[in-house]
Amino acid sequence: MLGFPSSGIVLVIALLFGAGSWFYLYGIFLPFHQSHEQAGVTWNHRSDLYPRWVGTRELLLNGRNPYGAEVTREIEMGYYGRPADEAKATAPRDEQRFIYPLFVVFLFAPTVLMPFSSLQVGGWIILFVVTLAALPLWTMAAGWRYSARELFVGGALVLGSWPVAEGLYMGQLSLLVAFFLAVGVAAMARGWGTAGGMLLAASLMKPQLSLPLLGWLLIRAACNWRQEKRFLGGFAASAFFLLAGSEALLPHWFWYWRTSLPAYIAYTGSRSSLERILGPEGGAVAAFVVAGSAGAVCWGLRKQPVRSGDFFYSVCLVLCVTLLLLPTWLLASYNDVLFIPAILWIWMNRGELTRTAARKVLALLFGIALIWGPVAELVLSARVLILRSPVEAESVLSIPQLFFFVLPVIVLALLLVVRPRAGVEVDLAEVQEG
Repeated sequence: MLGFPSSGIVLVIALLFGAGSWFYLYGIFLPFHQSHEQAGVTWNHRSDLYPRWVGTRELLLNGRNPYGAEVTREIEMGYYGRPADEAKATAPRDEQRFIYPLFVVFLFAPTVLMPFSSLQVGGWIILFVVTLAALPLWTMAAGWRYSARELFVGGALVLGSWPVAEGLYMGQLSLLVAFFLAVGVAAMARGWGTAGGMLLAASLMKPQLSLPLLGWLLIRAACNWRQEKRFLGGFAASAFFLLAGSEALLPHWFWYWRTSLPAYIAYTGSRSSLERILGPEGGAVAAFVVAGSAGAVCWGLRKQPVRSGDFFYSVCLVLCVTLLLLPTWLLASYNDVLFIPAILWIWMNRGELTRTAARKVLALLFGIALIWGPVAELVLSARVLILRSPVEAESVLSIPQLFFFVLPVIVLALLLVVRPRAGVEVDLAEVQEG
């Protein structure tokens, strides 16, 4: 069992924090940014789904290159009401491009004839459902039992968190990618290697999030060929279909996509957490050390079966390193949904956190970093609701994100100092849902 101390108390806290997060989003965060937007800029299509939907429609219905400048301008006209231009103070600065790999059009193809408002509603519902479903899938992948009450409480904690609230509002496909990773790893843990490989291939729609984990799983599968050949076959077949189908739709699409990435990183100001904390040079050195250390740990676990705690631990470790090294922008906290398996693993191994003074300190920092955002959002929401004091400074608005770039460092440190018990195999056939 997950072992929540008191489901009733945790549920009340989850609902309280959730109310704070959602009010902070709709009652503070969005009104502040809308009131400080340039005159004439619209908000009707502010969704991560919109650029992908326009690009898919233009490719399939009009045969236009979705990565081209003309389509980018059309996207920005719908997204902002005017083109983006970093040189003009009165124009939006963040470009809106069809920045995803082309095979995302297979996902959006059924929607090209419907109005975008319908896609927004349907997309919100789908992302809500898959985000909620990811939690039991991660616990299934770990081989942990859970009751219906624990699942309900855990779901409330997840849906009430800022990363999920922001991701749902923005229609962020990071939530869908997190679901594909969860269901793919769970399928592998169940022994459904072919299905696991096929589902994990779908996560390539956001390769910056999925490639590190996929790379590790492929290396591990190559080292365990006899046991993992079905996983390799399922992944290879699905990846070939996605890449070949994309090439058939738009020859040389990969190079169009590849050349758009540097511009995306530049106009979003994306940097890794390590670079923001340590600077460019220090961040590069730290990234090398982190990647090498995590790689060495994973290499030592490459022979462990998918039913072992070591396998799930390696998944948590790689996802944490991904978030730590991933160049990201200031408002991309929706990617933090990939911390869910690591947080679950730390909770299930909480007894190991008190064995040394160093572990106690890390556990304390982890707790502070984890609850800082919800508490700050709740306090700011109470300030606005009770004291009728609106937030007028962006520095105050950013208080809940104070630990955004520090949390990956703390989680990684905990994962590295608290190693799982080697060789613990779980009988997943006995795992029941409540």
